[in-house]
Amino acid sequence: MSSRTHRRQRSVLGKRLWQLHVFVKLEEASFCFFLMRSLLKLLTSLCSLAFVCAASAHQPAQAALESKQKPLTVTIAVADSLEAVTDDRSIEETINSLKQKLSSFFDIRKVSFLSADAKNFVAENKPDFVIATTGSSPFFSETADGSYRIATRKNPATEIASQSIGSTVVALKSRTDINSFDDLKGKTIAATLPVSVSGWLAFAGEVVDLGQDPRHFFKQTLFLNTLFPTLTAALWGGRADAVVLPACFLETLESSALADVSQIKVLNEKSTDVLHCRHSTALYPDVSLYGFRWTDESAARALTIALLSMTAETSTFEWRSNVAADSIDALFRKLEIGQYSFDKHFSLSRFYARFKREILIGLFLVLLLIGHGLVLQHLVKKRTAELSCALERQQRAEALARENRSRLGTLERRNIVNQMSGMIAHEIRSPVGAVMNFKAILDVVLPESIKKEQTVSAALSGIASETRKIAGIVDRVRNYAKSQKSAQKPCRLTTIVDKAIESVKAAAEVEIRIIKHFNCSEDKVLGDALELELLAVNLIKNAWQAQTPDAHPKVSISIDVCEQTPVHRTDRSMRSRNAVVLTVSNPGKKLSDEEFARLSTIADSIKPEGLGMGLSIVRGICDSHAATITFQRNPSGGVSVRIAFPALQDEQS
Repeated sequence: MSSRTHRRQRSVLGKRLWQLHVFVKLEEASFCFFLMRSLLKLLTSLCSLAFVCAASAHQPAQAALESKQKPLTVTIAVADSLEAVTDDRSIEETINSLKQKLSSFFDIRKVSFLSADAKNFVAENKPDFVIATTGSSPFFSETADGSYRIATRKNPATEIASQSIGSTVVALKSRTDINSFDDLKGKTIAATLPVSVSGWLAFAGEVVDLGQDPRHFFKQTLFLNTLFPTLTAALWGGRADAVVLPACFLETLESSALADVSQIKVLNEKSTDVLHCRHSTALYPDVSLYGFRWTDESAARALTIALLSMTAETSTFEWRSNVAADSIDALFRKLEIGQYSFDKHFSLSRFYARFKREILIGLFLVLLLIGHGLVLQHLVKKRTAELSCALERQQRAEALARENRSRLGTLERRNIVNQMSGMIAHEIRSPVGAVMNFKAILDVVLPESIKKEQTVSAALSGIASETRKIAGIVDRVRNYAKSQKSAQKPCRLTTIVDKAIESVKAAAEVEIRIIKHFNCSEDKVLGDALELELLAVNLIKNAWQAQTPDAHPKVSISIDVCEQTPVHRTDRSMRSRNAVVLTVSNPGKKLSDEEFARLSTIADSIKPEGLGMGLSIVRGICDSHAATITFQRNPSGGVSVRIAFPALQDEQS
């Protein structure tokens, strides 16, 4: 960078510092002038106040006001959107004037509040009066129902109070690409506050008149709160392409030499004889004083009289009543803010923008409910399928149990018939033989003459004929019992016992606890699987029926392999062979010697109602399978039945 450029920058910086120095000096001089003028105003105000008090001496409210010993505290809240230097001075001047005029009756206090938080501030603090931009009441009307406008300030640079303020949009003259509002599309704009009429809203209304949305028209919108030096520095520093100034502030900069306005151009400048300041937008009423339903009537009346008594000679600004505010109302309607927010024009995009958080939470909850419903539906389907499978398995098990019970019942009846047939044939065979022997003795001892008698001969031949007939019947019964024997095949005893346990549990009316101890893997025996299952069923039934009815039946079943006593083979050689031993035990009552002896008797039972056929069937099946059955009394009570089956040899399997 050349030395000439450095000298030029130092010259500009020195000029700016000198301008700031001059501004400070002017402020000091202005303050001194303000003090002198305030003294004159004080004398004038005292005279005016005396005149007003005398004129309203007969008023009841004023009489009550004068009778108060202590001044009534009155709070005046000032919005922060009044950002211009002239606004600050004039409002401070107005409040000081009210304090001087009404000091005998009211203790006037000033507080400030954020325009963006107007609703909450008014609701919580309930100030007596509010000084804010005209038309701002919709911003706090929800909490301050019944608010009313007392007076409106008139700009001394205007002829009509309802056209006191507006906006001046400026850009640097060096920006040849920016000459009108249309050229600001896609540019960066800077303003003071988004709720200020002269600082932003008036210009936003002009953008709407162009058919554009101020929220999307610009590349970026900067709200910098203060006019000087923040907003002006943004323009000269290149941070913003254009800035929005309150009307008449450009003239203030020029008169105070705070900035070189010759480098600035006004966009869309309007020519009018109403406001004697350069401006770019329509004009609107200035700030107003608002009261509320809780405001003291005497205070409202006194402040109204004091404000309206201010004139251009006694104050920088004048205050007027009954100033039309329809232009502000139209601006708010156009921008859809205040009382017109989301009221007249509804759109999904605006609704979403306002309730974005609630909508997203609602959608999340809906998705959560949908997901929960889908998971619940999946679980219901899964549980339904499982229940269907379980029901199907149960139905198959019940059908199998019915089939097993039918087969076992048939086999049991057949075995009973076999047992009865065998017993009857065995018992009848002896007396029949005795009758035949007696007949043979008669044939030997009777003389021939007697035997030839017709009666004796018929009797002897009848005895012989009927005896042979009975013997034939016995032989046929024995042959029938032998013909019922089924073919025996290799089978696993553990599998047969498991089926028997299922059959017993399915038929039992109480829950039976069965403890199994299958301690062998080589459990093959040669036999009829159905007959062996019937044997196991009878043993288990006898074991749990022998226990007391109120107790929970418990049966222990074990299958072991042990070495059996040597047996004779057909070749009469002695050879040891293994045995598969089935043991069924129950913890029943202790048996007496007589009861225990009856277990070995065929067709006898230790149960009072029993016929002993169960054990007879067991013995018959054991006999048909070359198995040995033994009974043992348990030390703690009950009986253990031990049945040893010949183990199946390798050559047999």
